[in-house]
Amino acid sequence: MRIAWDGGDFASTPSRYRITFRKRDGDYEGFIKAAILKHHITAIVTYNDTGERNRTAIKLATSMGLGRYIIEHGYLRPHWITFDRDGVNGHSTLPKEGAFYHNNNHGFETAEAFPCRMRDQVLSTIKHFGASMALYPWMPFDTTYYGDSVFTQGTGYISEYLWRKTNSERKAVEEIVEHRRNGKKLFAVILQKPGDAQLRVHSSYGSNNPFLREACQSFAASAPKDAVLVVKQHPLDYGVERTPRLFESLVKDLNLEGRAYYLRKTSIDIVLDNTDGFVIVNSTAGLAAVQRGLPIKCCGKAIFDMEGLTFQGSLDAFWTAATPPDAATTSAFIGYLTKYSQINGALYAPKGIELASRALCDIISYDLFSPHHTGAPEKTVAWGETAPAAMPVPVPVLNAA
Repeated sequence: MRIAWDGGDFASTPSRYRITFRKRDGDYEGFIKAAILKHHITAIVTYNDTGERNRTAIKLATSMGLGRYIIEHGYLRPHWITFDRDGVNGHSTLPKEGAFYHNNNHGFETAEAFPCRMRDQVLSTIKHFGASMALYPWMPFDTTYYGDSVFTQGTGYISEYLWRKTNSERKAVEEIVEHRRNGKKLFAVILQKPGDAQLRVHSSYGSNNPFLREACQSFAASAPKDAVLVVKQHPLDYGVERTPRLFESLVKDLNLEGRAYYLRKTSIDIVLDNTDGFVIVNSTAGLAAVQRGLPIKCCGKAIFDMEGLTFQGSLDAFWTAATPPDAATTSAFIGYLTKYSQINGALYAPKGIELASRALCDIISYDLFSPHHTGAPEKTVAWGETAPAAMPVPVPVLNAA
């Protein structure tokens, strides 16, 4: 069963699995609890664990003794999604000690590859909110539930799309590559999507601009005077924070002309290929950099922010004292993620949805645990191991995302 919170959910959910929310008072707890009792639900699945509805559903699942499952975009990209029982990202119970991953190092799971395109996510989002707005008179919903209003985000994306279509960053990229050839140290600051939970919930910044200001000021004061700074905008940034304008002001005020660059549309792969270290809040690009052996400084709550993977000193010290991650710890950590935290699949690509759905059905039906999950020691079969031969038990599941 799935709760349809808005017209987008309603349009994409078959009627026999749909529970329609049409209240105007936002009584999420009462509605979810009634749905659980009416449909004899024994497990709840949510997409992320930071939205008000999702927090409410997880709280009810815990208090009523139901199974709780949380999915999220993959820590590893592009052919994985994240799955957990206790929490994801900053709420995850993944240990922060390298010894745990060395002790549970059982190799790697290999992901089946499939086409992954940003277009799939964009089209899905357009269809969802198009249906939501069309059905608004019949199914009113909070247009600011996901941060800025649908109108603000929509107009922002159109404006950003037009900028990217009419502007080139080739000259900036060429200069960055030339700095690299000349042996200069290059550092990347990776921004988040505006309104992202990594900023609002899992860091002290609240938005990109305080983080960018801190990073630029620290770089200007403590980095080698010939070092170069590259700021990478999130691909789903819709311009509401006016971050490029702030960057231009900081460059001028901090005398960083000629050695600081802001990239709005350039691929993260080009940044990874041409920098010597990353400063992040909590970005999957940071984990990709760890896999490449690049030094990382996390300024928010990241699952991989631990001794052996990231720089544990101050941001000011990072520019001159950064050290690369330990190869053995990196291998053990990534291997653990592929076996016990990530599911081969995707949230938007058709083939990825098929793969993820199949794996989630097995995990929920067999009630499998990972070694880091609460209650896992009491289970005989851990997720990532061979499933039992017995048939899985049918589980009435509520998707409350």
